[in-house]
Amino acid sequence: MSKRICYLLIFLFTSSNIIYSQEFTHKENESFIILKSGKILKGKINFDRKIGDDFLISFNDTLKIDVDDIKVVSNSKGTFATYHKMIKKNKNFLYKNIFLKRIREGKVLVFSEYHPFIKDQSGESYQYYSMKSGNIKQVNYTNLKKSLFDNPQSANTLGQYDLYKKLSERIFWIGLSSTIYGILSERPEGEFITYFGIACSFSSIVPFFMKSNKLQRAIDAYNK
Repeated sequence: MSKRICYLLIFLFTSSNIIYSQEFTHKENESFIILKSGKILKGKINFDRKIGDDFLISFNDTLKIDVDDIKVVSNSKGTFATYHKMIKKNKNFLYKNIFLKRIREGKVLVFSEYHPFIKDQSGESYQYYSMKSGNIKQVNYTNLKKSLFDNPQSANTLGQYDLYKKLSERIFWIGLSSTIYGILSERPEGEFITYFGIACSFSSIVPFFMKSNKLQRAIDAYNK
């Protein structure tokens, strides 16, 4: 009996990974919708405007499907996943399902926010990611440190990001405090300290930009 239960658990785990991988695997030009209920629809798929920024998915020019009911969409424009994001609207914060376009494949799937009715979206960036057997998460140091820890090159790149980030912050605060001290100081060297603080604050931009692409490079290293 125990062996049967063990085999069943292995089967369920393997099946779930296969299903998840298939959600983001499609033939070129194949169009389909995976609903949150698990149902798969194949046919002609388009984005239709609803009211304001809201929109629906049109299936075979007849059926209109709300974004809240969709998990994955794939058509000629790419493959998209829905993501529950907190946004600010009319001075209030609320959660809304948005579409993320898959822009990189591999052991780490990478996504960028996609807005169907904005024409120029060439500036795709590494905004969200997902390990093939996990949920979609935001690209940040804390999340990637946990997800990419088993790859030495990725871990090293993330370490560089953390180093440059802390260095930039420390240089900036040293510069700011020196500037304030120099302005308030009545000592002869007060003016020199003020200029030193201003220069120091501006120089913090160097490590700030040095860290800018480290998160993306950590993901790319993991996908090699």
